[in-house]
Amino acid sequence: LKAADRASTMIVVHSASPWQMLFAYKTSILPVVMPYLVISALWGLGAAVLAWYFELDSEENAGETLPTMAPFSVLGVAISLFLSFRTNACYNRWWEARQQWGHLYNSTKSLTRVSCSLLGQSPLASSGVPVAASVVLLRENGSKETPSLQTEAIPYSPEYAARVLARLGVAHSHALRAQLRVTWYAGMHCPAGATVKEAIESRDCFLEAGHLARIRSSKNPATVILHVAGELVGKLLREGHLDSIGAVAILRQLEELNNTQGAAERIANTLVPHAYSLLVFRTIVFYVGIAPFAMVSLVHWYTPLFNFVISYAFFGIDEVARQCEQPYGDTPNALALDAQCRAIEMGYFDVFGEEVPPPLQPDKNCRLR
Repeated sequence: LKAADRASTMIVVHSASPWQMLFAYKTSILPVVMPYLVISALWGLGAAVLAWYFELDSEENAGETLPTMAPFSVLGVAISLFLSFRTNACYNRWWEARQQWGHLYNSTKSLTRVSCSLLGQSPLASSGVPVAASVVLLRENGSKETPSLQTEAIPYSPEYAARVLARLGVAHSHALRAQLRVTWYAGMHCPAGATVKEAIESRDCFLEAGHLARIRSSKNPATVILHVAGELVGKLLREGHLDSIGAVAILRQLEELNNTQGAAERIANTLVPHAYSLLVFRTIVFYVGIAPFAMVSLVHWYTPLFNFVISYAFFGIDEVARQCEQPYGDTPNALALDAQCRAIEMGYFDVFGEEVPPPLQPDKNCRLR
């Protein structure tokens, strides 16, 4: 499938037996690197056929017409070091991205908690707001409409303002998810996939009707959402619903969200230097292309098998590093941003006493959106 037709999924395997680990296919990197492995095996077979046809692997020709394995052993160690450094760098990016998203989750909860503590918390029955979980159900059932939780402009009471600030925090997470995925699709030179459209619809569900036009027309909706929240805090301060200390407490949470957004955008827009990735890949291709002619005099017709295994190790690690390098992308080892945004939604619904939708679960292929 084209990238634009896939749903972003992350492989999640909580436990697996040694037998499952040994023969797992869909949850491994094999489906991605299989073309490289097939070509490597066929190349090894071609080397074995040439050596047999021209008798290059005979005892009298051994070491004269074919290279020995000695230089390839040194080159293999060098490639292993290159891959190790690159994999560590890419995993550090992946782990930092996960930490930043965890920080976003905590900051959004803190924004809700501080807002409700300082402004009060209106119960669901008196808020005039439809059950938020029903919006999620409409979204998941394929509704073409994108309702907001508040369809008419009303004067902001302090209690309702706390609810609006909490919703803006949830909307910010969806907006950031959409922007990070759009950045990845742009880097892949393909149109945005269905997961971006779903994120935008989810974002709009938590916005006031009066804010939709401004946020939809902006180039950075996540930043504009934080500006809207800041403007609301300023209005509450000027009207006397908040004192300066309370306003600073809420603005501090907005600042944390802004810092997390900046860190996530830095990770999405700054990759490992391409020259380094290119060097590692070309060296692997050179090694896999020349090694069969060195090992054919030792393993003969087993050359395709050994070249297959070598290719699996080198190309597999390189591809895992490539996917971890872009943790917000649409790859099997990218972060499950949909599930993490659902966790943020659940926190909002639970605090305001609304029906809490279930968390997203991995499918039968251990894929989590």
